[in-house]
Amino acid sequence: MAKCSERRVLDMDTIEKCAALIQKANKILVLTGAGMSTESGIPDFRSNTGLYSKDFKGLPPETILSLSFFKRNPQVFWEYVSKYMNYQNAKPNVGHYMLAKWEKKKDITIVTQNIDELHTLAGSTKVIEIHGSIKTATCQGCHKKYREEDVLSKENGYLCDCGSPIKPDIVLYEESVEKMSLVFPLIEQADLLMVLGTSLTVYPVAAIPAYYNRQDKPMIIVNKTPTPYHGTPNCIEINDSIGPTLKKIDALLEP
Repeated sequence: MAKCSERRVLDMDTIEKCAALIQKANKILVLTGAGMSTESGIPDFRSNTGLYSKDFKGLPPETILSLSFFKRNPQVFWEYVSKYMNYQNAKPNVGHYMLAKWEKKKDITIVTQNIDELHTLAGSTKVIEIHGSIKTATCQGCHKKYREEDVLSKENGYLCDCGSPIKPDIVLYEESVEKMSLVFPLIEQADLLMVLGTSLTVYPVAAIPAYYNRQDKPMIIVNKTPTPYHGTPNCIEINDSIGPTLKKIDALLEP
């Protein structure tokens, strides 16, 4: 199969093509991954320096971030979250703000793999957090709701007053990605798909562009490293940072 017809670093010809596609589109579906949040200082998972590159207490992160491990040892689970997944001070970056700005004039829905709520903080209102949010948590016994800071701010905060463990509202390994059912109707309706900051290698989310691209509609990919995606010839892939790329596109959009 042929690769994306255009794979390049940032240049004005490509930016102009992207701006034209966005200007023309009626319904835009945006898929964002870890690369969207790394520009806010949040580490990714699978790069050489990502969260999965080092063990914690002799355990691989993939084990700690599983449902079965959480049930066995919620204390160590929350110790890991506190040390490596505490995003309370993270702020939206230029890319987040560009998408929020475009939503004011275009029909844009964001499907994000990220759990940091930065799209919402930037002002986007149509956001599907496919893997949930680390900012909230739920008691597994009485179902009382918590904010992440409430759990992390006190000793043994991972236990509810009822004595049951509190689980962050994120999809762990061994859990199904139930919100995928919300996405496929959006794929049918979209006439432009933008993929920002994801390698397109992890399923089930990687199925989104694969399913969309069968329908012969334009797709824009912005990711620092080349993706393994092989699809239709009407795909532009830019291997560069998201924020600067979207800002250059924004400068060419009609006011």
